[in-house]
Amino acid sequence: MKSFFIYLLLFILFFNVDVFGQKKINEKFKKETISRIDLLLKENYVFPDQAELISSLLNKSLKEGKFKKDELLDSFAIALTKEIRIVNNDKHLGIWSVFAPAKEHEPSNDDYQIY
Repeated sequence: MKSFFIYLLLFILFFNVDVFGQKKINEKFKKETISRIDLLLKENYVFPDQAELISSLLNKSLKEGKFKKDELLDSFAIALTKEIRIVNNDKHLGIWSVFAPAKEHEPSNDDYQIY
């Protein structure tokens, strides 16, 4: 029984490191991300009228502070996807978080890259 708890503790420590290691994102990152999504939707989305609605909703939600509580990249991506799907419920359209490691040439607080 004692060994079970030791294995459980080791499992929790070693396999959930990425959850505890997430860095917080700031308002600048959120604003830049929404601007980039706006641009990508307007340039590439099949339904331009829907792209305009989604863009205006995201900007409105940002101004209203709906994303203030989302301090981690994953929770922000989920919140953005939920907002996008309010407009048209397109399951092909969503936001997924991708961590971009720090560049070698200089350390930065903005370790995330917008795609």
